Amino acid sequence: MGNDQPRSDGAPEDSAATSGAGTGPDSDATPTRSTWARLRAIAWTQHLTAVGLAVGAVAAIAGLWFQAVATYWSQQTAKDQLEQSREDDERDRQEQAARVNFWEVVSGADGNSGTFHVINRSPDPVGNVVVMVAASTGDTVPAWFLTIGTMQPCSQYVYSLKDLSLHPLRNDGEKDRTLRIEYGASLEGVYFRDRNGQSWKRDTKGLVSRESDNLADAPEAMGTIQAIDKKIRVSADCYGIVK
Repeated sequence: MGNDQPRSDGAPEDSAATSGAGTGPDSDATPTRSTWARLRAIAWTQHLTAVGLAVGAVAAIAGLWFQAVATYWSQQTAKDQLEQSREDDERDRQEQAARVNFWEVVSGADGNSGTFHVINRSPDPVGNVVVMVAASTGDTVPAWFLTIGTMQPCSQYVYSLKDLSLHPLRNDGEKDRTLRIEYGASLEGVYFRDRNGQSWKRDTKGLVSRESDNLADAPEAMGTIQAIDKKIRVSADCYGIVK
């Protein structure tokens, strides 16, 4: 009775030992090793190569785009510079011509009183100056030409209408006639040549260059105008003159 006997069914004496089997420090090793095994099984080299190719393709496309944009802006800059250069050349070419102008001051109820003004604001003379005047002697208002010749630098030529006489063109055998301006007159334009030999015309529409000094592109003239007298004034705002 006092002696302990082993169990006859052969069951383990310590069930805790049986139930604790597999709970040691290596119990989680199998899932971890399985995960790393799967990761090692992936073809990382191929994936990295594919990613590298994709990144390279994107970089190449971006490079081409930036190159195209740079090329476009370079071309636009060159075009703008060329246009600016042409504008500068044209401005330089017109530098003296732009300073030749005309205007009129009409007074009196009949329009027969007043003055014509032609001005050269440049410090160089202008040559072959011809002024076109529309003057009426009856039912029509034909063109007449007043020849000035060479205008002095920085000068303003002033003509009084009462000092102007009209001389119609004569046919063979006709005598010279002198007419007076009876129904008013107006300045229509001035033809001249600048210091570089370039011919110009300024009219009410603006300034344009001409091929030559001939008046083939001018309205057909009835005749010429002669001035009994004129006044020459110094242009106070002459370009290039230090006041």
